Amino acid sequence: MTTTTTTTTAVTTTTTTTDSSSSSSSAPSSSGTSTTKAIDADGALTLDKDNIQPGDQLNASGTGCAPGSDVKLTSKDEKVGTAKADGTGKFNSPVEFATIEPGRHVIEAQCDILLVGSVDVSLTSGTSGTSSTLVVLVFFILIGATMLRRQFSALRLPAKN
Repeated sequence: MTTTTTTTTAVTTTTTTTDSSSSSSSAPSSSGTSTTKAIDADGALTLDKDNIQPGDQLNASGTGCAPGSDVKLTSKDEKVGTAKADGTGKFNSPVEFATIEPGRHVIEAQCDILLVGSVDVSLTSGTSGTSSTLVVLVFFILIGATMLRRQFSALRLPAKN
């Protein structure tokens, strides 16, 4: 019997897999397929941001993979990154979405174990209030300068000949 326990936080997800099989013998396989025995493993997938906007860079790092194993990162069945675990089972990879929609995106890192994390994608308005504020400020400065010029031109005395 294999038991999998998953603990999820806002940015990090930890997956622990334990094998509690007590079978002492196994039947030989005649089909030529290999059997993989679950190993005791602790792993974690960490995303460097918990909230992004479209176009923002996102990086994933993880631990717990078999040394040298290939890591495939996916979100909604879309490949978003790949990596290779180092000699200690750690990996780093940029996460790149081909298309992204607002909302929570679950990212899975598959090596010899499955690691899961999530990121929230939000949209903000593309217009900035600072440019319109600057235009209004320049307008009032020009009006004020024109009024001061008229005020000072009225104070000039006519030239005597």
